Order: sequence, then structure tokens, then C-alpha cells
Amino acid sequence: MGQVRFIAGGLAALLIAGSAQAEAPPCAPPADLQLTADDAGRLKDLPASRARGLAAVKREADAEVGGVVARLFEGGPRPLSAVEPGKYRCRTIKLGSQIAGLQSVVYGYFACTIKTDAEGWTLAKVSGSQNFTGTLTPAGEGLLFKGASHYGYEKPRRYGDNPEHDLVGCLLAAPSGARHYILELPSPALESLHDVIELEPAR
Repeated sequence: MGQVRFIAGGLAALLIAGSAQAEAPPCAPPADLQLTADDAGRLKDLPASRARGLAAVKREADAEVGGVVARLFEGGPRPLSAVEPGKYRCRTIKLGSQIAGLQSVVYGYFACTIKTDAEGWTLAKVSGSQNFTGTLTPAGEGLLFKGASHYGYEKPRRYGDNPEHDLVGCLLAAPSGARHYILELPSPALESLHDVIELEPAR
């Protein structure tokens, strides 16, 4: 019970801090970055989306999920202007649920990569049944992710190929140290209230 109370208290503090910054999304898209109106709205809504997800985790009081979330968000994600290419392990964390009776969940680790070329950085989840790929562009306090999801048996899509698979988010630094990142995907169309992809160096 002590652990649950500690986690709940930590998330409550995060909610209070986050509410003060509700009008300051960390990744404001550059004017020349073409996004749909819905996706631009998602990025603008990121602080509120995060707050909704954290509030759901607090209500659920699941010690395992709460511990992961508190570790990632304690003190808030840090600004990020560049990433190091390489192999990473990554996992999806779904905060809250749009479906009654379902709760937040932390999935297992899969493989992700960050690559660089003349056009910049590319982030991709390359193992598992549901993957994604997209570009990272400096924007505000973080790196704006613009990409698309695809199933493991499909070829990667580009943003705009199929609006149902389009993804936008903001990559920020986790509090714990170098090469530890948090990709936030705000206001997802299905399932959760707020999606988080945690990335850290492959082991």
C-alpha cells in the first residue's frame, strides 16, 4: 500500500505541474511541416492528453504501471534537440482507456532503430506485430515525430498514405539519462487516452 500511495502522490504532483503548462505544447510544428488539421490539433493538445492519461493511471492505482509511469515522468520529460543513431529497445505504454473496463498497460520490449541520413533522423519500430516508422524534426522543446503505423507483415507506410495509420508525436528526453527517450503520441484515435513509447539503448 505504501508504494501505491507514493506513486499516486507523485502522479498527483505531475498533474498539478502539467496543468500550469497546458497552453505550451512541447513540439510546435514548423510552418512548412505539412500535417492534417486533426494531427496539428493532437500536437497542440499534448499537455492535456498527457494529463488525462496520468489521471487515469492515478485512479487505477496499479503499482506496476504506476511505477513505470512515475519513473518516466517524475520531474517531467526534458527538452531534446538531437538523438544518437543506433539500436534501441522500446516498449509501448498505454495510459488510460477509451473502453470501459480496460486499464492502462505496459507492454514488453521490442526492437527500435534510429537512423540518420541527409534528410535527418528516422525512428522505426522494427519488431512485433504492430510497427511504425517516421521522421524526427526539431520543433520547440523536442523532436516532432511524423510517421505511420503498419503491421509486421506489411511494408512501412509514409505519413499520408492512409490517414487511419498516420501518427504524430513528440520525442523528449527521459529524466534518467542519456539515450533514454520518451515518444508521446497524444490523443490516439483508438484504445487509450495517451500513448507513450519508451526507448533506451539495446542490451
